[in-house]
Amino acid sequence: MKILIVDDYPETKCFGIIEECKKRDIEVLIEKAISSALQKIFLSDESKIEGIILDMGLPIYENG
Repeated sequence: MKILIVDDYPETKCFGIIEECKKRDIEVLIEKAISSALQKIFLSDESKIEGIILDMGLPIYENG
């Protein structure tokens, strides 16, 4: 299983989720902005992202 976490501070806000996923052999992909997450979902060779955890208040672009 593979999930995508989209959050501008995943190392602090999502630490518990990431650790639990590691225990359960769930692959976690991390993006810090909506634009890069959309590229990962639609334009990359990443296969079968089965879940997305999204911070609703994050920036559209990584630098802004």
